[in-house]
Amino acid sequence: MPKVKKPEADVRGGLAALMDMVRSSVDSNEVIVSTAVEMYRNQKWIPMIDPYSGRPCIALEWMLGSRGIPVGRLAQLRASFSAGKSSFLYYVYACATYGRSEEDVKAWIGHIETEGAPNPPDYIARFGVDPEAFLCMTANSLGSVFTTLDSFLCSVRGGFGGSIGDTGRVRKTVYTNPLDKENRFPIILGVDSFSALGDQKEASQDVLDINKSQAMAYISRELRRYLRERQQRYSRADATLFVTSLETAKVAQGPAKFAGPQKSALAQEALGGAISLGIDVSDRKWNDSGTTKGSVQSMKTFKNKFAPRYRPVDLFRKDLGGYDIVETDVNFFLTHPASPFAAGGVFNKEGGRVIWRDVGGIHCPMLRDKGYKDKSEFLEDIYGNEDILLTIMDSLRIRGYNLDFETKFDPMMYASGEVDDAQFGIPNENPEPSVEEDEEQT
Repeated sequence: MPKVKKPEADVRGGLAALMDMVRSSVDSNEVIVSTAVEMYRNQKWIPMIDPYSGRPCIALEWMLGSRGIPVGRLAQLRASFSAGKSSFLYYVYACATYGRSEEDVKAWIGHIETEGAPNPPDYIARFGVDPEAFLCMTANSLGSVFTTLDSFLCSVRGGFGGSIGDTGRVRKTVYTNPLDKENRFPIILGVDSFSALGDQKEASQDVLDINKSQAMAYISRELRRYLRERQQRYSRADATLFVTSLETAKVAQGPAKFAGPQKSALAQEALGGAISLGIDVSDRKWNDSGTTKGSVQSMKTFKNKFAPRYRPVDLFRKDLGGYDIVETDVNFFLTHPASPFAAGGVFNKEGGRVIWRDVGGIHCPMLRDKGYKDKSEFLEDIYGNEDILLTIMDSLRIRGYNLDFETKFDPMMYASGEVDDAQFGIPNENPEPSVEEDEEQT
């Protein structure tokens, strides 16, 4: 048997040199060269917390599969009217601006209102965000939204190359004095909602002839073009764009029609290809001991880059505004099939009654013999115990905390079946078939 000549260079050992050579030959403003590990390590998050206590919210972290919403991505909230799309945006703003000291998390917030009906400041404040801590802007056409988004981004981060004048000549950028060029704080932009937008020409008409309107096709086409040109810019600028959409029913064709009408929204195909996170929101009454306290928002992801999609969580919203994050977490621990206390969970491998709630409060013998009359006290014993908290986060595979599963990995572990995927989420019992969108054919 002929001898195999040993390669002169080790591939893995040469990756660092290869990375340097590729980096030196490309424009760093156009191309980012990295390993998958390094790129993931640099990911930043908008943490999901209780804005009043600063505690994490395990329920929302499990739904997302991470400690929060990834910075530098595009996200969509899809729901019917009055289901809480705007409310969740205010909550995200509160999480991003929690605290007021230099050490606390901060962010540049810009909220674009397109429906002509902004919420009052006292309502916004109940979600834990200072109504004077972010800019609130209005726009009534797709073009004006694009202009507002770009202006906000460039004002904070600086120009990205300039613009093209009326004669076609390139003009230098006018954004030469940015507020935060070094990406010290993330940017969160919210558009509420895309479903209320139209063509700029139609928005300025005195009388609109709806029979001649091309708004649906226009919005889908222009939105796709904008997102295609801006996705990398948002990533580099540590800017997260949230859009809310009014849910519509879509009648599927072919085999998918047997599943019934599917959820969709205006320009959904254009948005769906660009977003990293998509959440469907529905709403029902929140009754407690015969008293209506507000509503329960059922949140379910339909697209997610960090965890399996279709993970459902209930978020408790108060009547006058704001969320009860304490009840949200307690409900997750007590009733959710993915709870670490549920049968098969990390604290209940054999099944049985290890946690329950009755007139005497919340009972969890693992934590203490005496029941908890106060829900916050129960959560304090979970979040205040580092060993319990890390065990929960690791068992639920919540990313962003540098846990072992994020930093220690061997492909052979997955090939051998040593890692059981089933333990990291509930099964998808009702997947939504992918369907084409009518407006794309308009």
